[in-house]
Order: sequence, then structure tokens, then C-alpha cells
Amino acid sequence: VFASQVEPFYDMCLIMQDTLCGNAVYRQALDLNRFLDPVRRQGFDGAPLAFVANDYDDKGARVTNMEHVCEVSLREVCPKFLSNDFVAVQASIRQHCGQAEVTTMRMRVDNSTGEQTALIVDYEAAQV
Repeated sequence: VFASQVEPFYDMCLIMQDTLCGNAVYRQALDLNRFLDPVRRQGFDGAPLAFVANDYDDKGARVTNMEHVCEVSLREVCPKFLSNDFVAVQASIRQHCGQAEVTTMRMRVDNSTGEQTALIVDYEAAQV
């Protein structure tokens, strides 16, 4: 169960902030196949159940947009899998990193719709 239902989320949980999902997708640190490979290795098809249960966008839990998968994971899945320390670190990021500036970058982020916009976030502390 761990290998097919928990492991796929670890890369995203390390990002810590859902606002950074666009950055990770843009830099190709998140990949659809890499997300689904642990599930497939265990003989299952489709998304891990934790994503299916928490995907409120009503896309039928289709895994086509890794930015969306990352956002759902960081808002809903990771806090349930990981300790209260994870939630505390998430809450402290704005205090340590400062104000976030969101911009958009054009790139293919959704294989089924051809969506080409990723949100990129720069924090005030990164400018220092």
C-alpha cells in the first residue's frame, strides 16, 4: 500500500507550498509518469486513491495536469499523511520568505487540454 498510495506524493510534499507547484512543473521537477510509476509498478491503473478522494475540481480524478495534482496534494493529501510539523512549516513559510509575487509562464502543463500556463512564484527573500 505504501509504494502505490503514499510514495507518489513524496516529491510534491517536499515542495511545501502549493503556490510553488507551477515552479516545479515549469522546471520539470514534477512529471506525470514519475507520479504514476509507483502505482503502475504495483499493478494498479489510474491515480492514487488519496488524490481521487481529494480532487474537488470534478475532473474525474484524471491525472493530466501536474500543477493541479501538486496543488491538491499539498492542500489535502500531504497534511493528512505527514505530521503536524509539516503543517507548522507550511504556515511559517510566509514569515520567513516574505511576500510572494506570482507571474505566469507559457508552457504545456496539461497533456489532455493543451493548457499552457504555469504560475511561477518568487518570494521577497529570494530577491535579497
